[in-house]
Amino acid sequence: MKNIIFILSTIISPLAFSDVPNIFISGSPAKAAEVNQNFNALDSKITSANSRISALEDASEQADECESEDYWSANIQKISYEPKSSTIGLQLNYYSTNYRVVEVPFKEFGTGDLYKVRFPAEERSSDSIYAYLSTRHVSDFSECSSFNISSFPVSDNSLFVNRTFSIVNNGTTKSQSNLSASYSLGVKIGETYLSLSFNVSKTETDPVVSPGDYDFTDDFNTNNMTTDQALIDALDNLVDYVQITKVQ
Repeated sequence: MKNIIFILSTIISPLAFSDVPNIFISGSPAKAAEVNQNFNALDSKITSANSRISALEDASEQADECESEDYWSANIQKISYEPKSSTIGLQLNYYSTNYRVVEVPFKEFGTGDLYKVRFPAEERSSDSIYAYLSTRHVSDFSECSSFNISSFPVSDNSLFVNRTFSIVNNGTTKSQSNLSASYSLGVKIGETYLSLSFNVSKTETDPVVSPGDYDFTDDFNTNNMTTDQALIDALDNLVDYVQITKVQ
């Protein structure tokens, strides 16, 4: 509110002393019509100032709303975007998982313009990939964004680091502790919201536990259970390969 008061003072002060149609000198008579002209001029300027203040308040509220819905506030780790060039079919490898750069076409709902998005997709087996993306029709609203990809605003980001356990004690199947990082992003292209997600994971420990052993505390190597920044960096690198271009 201090900022708004300051802005108001800078707008009103010059108006009160110099931005009126009639200037009165001490001892000279003031005509009612001229006084009314001054009041009307000031009223117009004050109305304009109020409109500016309302716009600033709306912008501030919008910023607060964006901040309150920002998933980054719940995460220590962050994803940045530094675009990397690539060719279709380029193979990437992170934590023994292969990814292939693919390119998929889509149409913008509002204009019908044709676009294509290039991104890394997980390679489940040799020359076979799996990926999921979606587009939906939304209003052309882009104020809430964290960064841009190919000049398009990225919004509704979510970054999660999870550790999962599979517990088995049959003496043959391995129990496992797995650490994974997943990231979902939405890109606004006009009235189209494009959703993409990425995942990187690794096995931290995988003991074989004997039947009848129900105490797993001495089986899992907890020294390996730390947040691995390299895992976040790998996820960050995958996002860097995302590119969106309009087909001419």
